Amino acid sequence: RFSKISKPTEISPESSTAWRPRIQKSPTDGPPTKTQDVFIKAITAIVLCALIVTPWIILVEHRHPGFIVTALKHDVINRAKSGLEGHSGPPGYYLLTIWGTFLPWSLLLPVSIYLAFKNRADPLRQFALAAIIGPWLMFEVIQTKLVHYMLPVYPMLALIVGDAIIGALERTHREFQRRSFHIGTAIWSIAIAIMGLAPWLFTGAVPGLERFGFENLPHSAMAAISATAIGVAALTYTLLRNGRTRRAVITMGLGLPLILTILIAWLLPHADFMRLSQEAAQVLHDDGAVRQGEAIMIDYKEPSLAFYQGGTIREERRNDYFSAVAPANWPGWFVMTEEIWNTIPADRRALLTVEASYHGLAYADGGRVVTLIIARKTPMNESATPFRD
Repeated sequence: RFSKISKPTEISPESSTAWRPRIQKSPTDGPPTKTQDVFIKAITAIVLCALIVTPWIILVEHRHPGFIVTALKHDVINRAKSGLEGHSGPPGYYLLTIWGTFLPWSLLLPVSIYLAFKNRADPLRQFALAAIIGPWLMFEVIQTKLVHYMLPVYPMLALIVGDAIIGALERTHREFQRRSFHIGTAIWSIAIAIMGLAPWLFTGAVPGLERFGFENLPHSAMAAISATAIGVAALTYTLLRNGRTRRAVITMGLGLPLILTILIAWLLPHADFMRLSQEAAQVLHDDGAVRQGEAIMIDYKEPSLAFYQGGTIREERRNDYFSAVAPANWPGWFVMTEEIWNTIPADRRALLTVEASYHGLAYADGGRVVTLIIARKTPMNESATPFRD
C-alpha cells in the first residue's frame, strides 16, 4: 500500500525570506543621492576653474608683484562694500534699469523668464537661468553699480527671449495672447513713444525745464526720432494685440536700430549742447594750453575734457580754489562752471579774462545742465575783461 503523498505547499519568493541571503547594504552602495551629485559637480567645477585661472594668476603676479592682492581688495572687496567713484545704487537697481538697457526685448523678459523657469527640466534652460540669476543677484548686492556690469548676462537673456519667441511662433504656448501681456505691451509702447518725444525737452519749452533751453537744436532729426518711435510703438502694440507675433518681432527688431541710427548719425553730431568738452578743449588747443600744469578744471568732472585736450589738464577738487590759492601760484588757464565763477572774490576775478562760455549738458557729470566758462590768467600788462565775445 502506498500512502497518499500530499502536494507540497508552494512558497513565493516574495513571502519568504528563509532562502534569501541577508546582505547588509552599505550607505555608499548604489547611485549617488541628489545632494551628493550636486556636491560632486560643484567640486568638479571649482577644480576646473582653478586649473584654468591659476596659470594666469601666476603669470600676472610674476610680472606685477602685488597686483592680485590690490585687485581683490580694491575691485572686489571695496566695490562690494561701498560705491566707488560715486557709482552706487540700492538693491533692485538692475531690476529697474534692465527695462531701458535691454530694449526692445525687455518687453518679452517677464514671459521669457517665466517660461524658462516653467520648463527648467531642460538642461539648456537650466544653464541659462543659472547664468542669469547668479550674476544678477551678485551685482545687486555689490554696492558699486553701473548699468554695463550686467552685459555678461545679456547673451543668456537673449537666449530665453528667443526661446519664448520660437515657442509663440510654433504655438507651444499662448502667453503672448494673455490680457496681462497686452497690458504690459501697452505700457511699453507708451514708454517708447515718450522716449521718442524726449529730445524736445531740450528746447526749454516745458514748464519747469527752462534751464534745458539749448540753442541750435537739430529740429529735423528730433522730429524724425519722435515720428519713428511713435510709429514703432503703435505698430508693435497693434500686431501683438492681434496675435501677429512674427511681424511684431520684426518691427521691434528693425525699429530700435532705425531710431539709434537717426540718433547717432543725425541728431548727436549736431547736438552742440552735448559737446562741452570738445568746445572747451578746442579753445585750449587754439591758445596752446596743452602742456603739463597749464590748465585745471573746477566743478566740471568730465573725463572727456582731458581726452580732447590732450591729457594734461587736471581736476581741482577744491571749489574755493581762487580764495585759497595765491594768484602767483595759479596756472594759466581754467575751465569752470558759472557757479564757481560767481563765487570768485571781485579782486581776484579781475585777474581773469573769459575767453569763451558754453551752455550745455554735462551728461557724464550727473547729467547736470551747466554754463562752462573758459578763462585765462590775465598777464600783468593786460587789462582784464569780464567777458569777451
